Amino acid sequence: MNEVRYTIAREQAVVISAADADRLLSRGDAAAALLYIYLLRRGGSFTMDEASKRLGMSSAQLRRAAEALSEMGLLEIRGIPEPPEELPEYSTEQMSERTIDSPEFSSLTAEVQALFGRVLSGTELKLLFGIYDYLALPPEVILMLVSHCIERTEKRLGPGRRPSMRSVEREAYAWANREITTLEAAEEHLRYLQKLDSETEKIKSALGIQGRSLSSTERKYIEDWIALGFSAGALELAYDRTVLKTGRLQWKYMDSIVRSWHGKGLHTPEEIAAGDTLPPERRNTKPAGASEPDRGGIERMERLMNRMKKD
Repeated sequence: MNEVRYTIAREQAVVISAADADRLLSRGDAAAALLYIYLLRRGGSFTMDEASKRLGMSSAQLRRAAEALSEMGLLEIRGIPEPPEELPEYSTEQMSERTIDSPEFSSLTAEVQALFGRVLSGTELKLLFGIYDYLALPPEVILMLVSHCIERTEKRLGPGRRPSMRSVEREAYAWANREITTLEAAEEHLRYLQKLDSETEKIKSALGIQGRSLSSTERKYIEDWIALGFSAGALELAYDRTVLKTGRLQWKYMDSIVRSWHGKGLHTPEEIAAGDTLPPERRNTKPAGASEPDRGGIERMERLMNRMKKD
């Protein structure tokens, strides 16, 4: 006999706040949005194996999506993260066998060497081939990726400086995990990075940082705040409050202010001015013009109470 199954008539609703939805939409990361819905449905936690089977994502894609959610303040990552994936080790014979009938990789190699201004070493060629073969990024996307890495390195270290192929490999993984596999997607991603750099420069100015580059920790704070939806104007208010309280730019203290505003749904200078409450120590401050307690009256009352007790 078939087992009778009883199920509730209506499924429990999975609710997402408007603020969280706006952050996911502004990020434009489909994998992160899908993982967030899965997290809500699963009660707030997941394992790599289960999520990979359910969502059809690789471990690398899930890690990148989880990192994106963490940057938006929607996920807390605890413990030691899994090591990143590595490209397969290709032998010279394997590369020869797999490229003998494909002039595409030879053309790609020539273009990349022209961008680097030198001949690539054997190890560098194997890394480039792994990006082309294992990550399966199209040659035109790889050229945009390499150009971006060169531009970023020159901006940081000076004209003529070139990135290592290992750093190109790491960036290639980031692009593959974001499914940046077309020229259109690559162009959109680079526009996003350009906008991020522009906003970061505005925030640097608002925080009084001049004449130097940001450290990796400082950049992480700023990118997190941008991902949460804060502009330079709003962060300048947090900076002013931090300096008034601590006497200097203290990143951890400023981050606590920013995340407090985020928890209250306050992200613009106007929202902060209208909705932020005074700190407890200021909330209890005596209003201007208030008189001190009448100490003499208090003492007379105490003497009266003592006489009443004796009577």
